[in-house]
Amino acid sequence: MRCGLLLVALLGLTWGNRLAAQEAPRKPQGLGQLVVIDPQSGSPVRLNLARYHVNIVLQPPVALVQIDQSFFNPFATQQEGTFVFNLPAGASVSRFAMYTTPTQLIEGELLERKNASSIYQSIVTRRRDPAILEQIGGNLFKMRVFPIFARDTKRILLDFTLPIAEQEGGFYTFELPLMSDLEPVWDFAVQGTIRGPNVAGTARCDSHDDVKFVDAGDDSLKFRFAAQKYRPESAFSLKFQQRQSDAVVIRSYTPAPIGGGVPAVVQPDKIKTPPATQFLATVSPAALEPIARAAAAKSAPADVLILADTSGGTTAHGRLRQGIRAICGDLRDEDRFALGCVDVDFRPLTRGWVAPRSQAADQALADFNREVFLGATDLVQSFKSALKSLPPAEPGRRRLIVYVGDGELAVKGPSMLFVQQAIADGLLQAGVRFSVVLHRGGQTAGAALEKPIAATGGRLLQIDAGGSFAELSEWVRAG
Repeated sequence: MRCGLLLVALLGLTWGNRLAAQEAPRKPQGLGQLVVIDPQSGSPVRLNLARYHVNIVLQPPVALVQIDQSFFNPFATQQEGTFVFNLPAGASVSRFAMYTTPTQLIEGELLERKNASSIYQSIVTRRRDPAILEQIGGNLFKMRVFPIFARDTKRILLDFTLPIAEQEGGFYTFELPLMSDLEPVWDFAVQGTIRGPNVAGTARCDSHDDVKFVDAGDDSLKFRFAAQKYRPESAFSLKFQQRQSDAVVIRSYTPAPIGGGVPAVVQPDKIKTPPATQFLATVSPAALEPIARAAAAKSAPADVLILADTSGGTTAHGRLRQGIRAICGDLRDEDRFALGCVDVDFRPLTRGWVAPRSQAADQALADFNREVFLGATDLVQSFKSALKSLPPAEPGRRRLIVYVGDGELAVKGPSMLFVQQAIADGLLQAGVRFSVVLHRGGQTAGAALEKPIAATGGRLLQIDAGGSFAELSEWVRAG
């Protein structure tokens, strides 16, 4: 029997069924979710992933992400499921397909919204293999998948494109959400290519230390990360720099008409509007450099003391380390940093100021990775010791302290006001600007550190679990 697959992109829908109410995870899931109904309990359950392979092609200003994933159905009965996934902001689905047998791949077809549900039901009745893709709202999508064979895997392919914006100096940041609270994936891999012209030695992965970069010729780079029984706890983050050019590049794209690629036809009684042609113009900052030099003055060099919260109550250690690496790696060449831990007191991990991307910087980050998280957070004592450790101020250089942690303190009531005032007074006397990077959104954090931030003219950046570090990187690179 011939199999068919349906793919529908629907805008502005709401999802009020029991699946959304009962199965919405507390943290945004980066991996796809295939939800079925448990035959015994009648409750929705998520199938675990047996295989998750991602191929990424980075060719600024666009990234192509290709996901090949296989879910395992442990039940003794055939299932119908709903595949749910979160796209990164600005992403657009370019392909959806699924395997109906180990060798037969069925591609998706774009349908009108009003026809999707009825066509799906008719195909399920005839026992074919449909899948419906719906955009529920924002960047959340769901697809209806049938059949999911008993005690077997269901393999689904999903491609999407994502714009990647150029930052100051030709730098780019790409992040792929991977957060998962399911069982570890047995076969996990992320690989790809950064197409040139890349600046040698600038590509790095702050989220996964084991990523290797290999020269692929033509200034392009290959990269790969692979693991077995792996549960990702953060996004996959890549940073790289490309040589700037004064060239202006214009690209155009005309999508095929919905329903088979037949050109639009003009008839006397009916006019069909042809698909709109889209244009993309890319202007490198190098072409605007004379204007930029006249419009903005460069910030003075900065000396940054980074305080990492290593108290016993701190969670998401991987996210904390990722944030520390992002700050140290994104500092400008003229900036310097010192790194220390805060819990019951301040413990320095560097001697004096350290240049970014130096051997001393690598050693400091390696030492931090070996730190043990113990004790409570005594910020008053920690800040006193941290301020004492600062070398004398140097003319023409700014001094900053950046706290990175969850911001949760063990004090409440009047003592909280004392903590706020004591920290603010010490920072003002030392002439240091204070900023905070929260790697999770604790309610206590704002109350504990808001006054020192406001008193010194600092900034609060809050990064939710599984969220992007792009805003942090942009802030650091701007000085």
